[in-house]
Amino acid sequence: MITQKENPMPEMKHIINPMIDCVFKAILGSEKNKNLIIHFLNAVLELCGPDRITDILLLNPYNERNFITDKLSVVGVKARQANDEHIQIEVQLNAHPALSERMLFTWAAIYRSQIQKGQNYSDLKSACLKTANCFRKSAYTFVGISWI
Repeated sequence: MITQKENPMPEMKHIINPMIDCVFKAILGSEKNKNLIIHFLNAVLELCGPDRITDILLLNPYNERNFITDKLSVVGVKARQANDEHIQIEVQLNAHPALSERMLFTWAAIYRSQIQKGQNYSDLKSACLKTANCFRKSAYTFVGISWI
């Protein structure tokens, strides 16, 4: 039994909001916490039995630019399942005026990245975007999860 004196972890004085981007990435975007993202996705997508996600490969969350004039975007978590389907998870705390356009832009980058010159469009696999939105709209707090 560990007593309070023996406990090496100090008591937290402040609660850390897991919806803050860097905290979200630390929790769900790290290799050591891969089991958490798998459970999160299975719960959100309500996957059961053989459809459940059992493993993923975490990918670089930067949607790199091909040209200096291209727009760079960074997402919360980007991963690929064993069946080559791509998953992107994004968290938003603020209602940006162009939020829908931004979500579509980052989704398009992960979808486009699947094939290279000489490959067929039929090689494209589904690409899933999950967005957890937690922000205030007027007097209400909007919380939602959406996916493409």
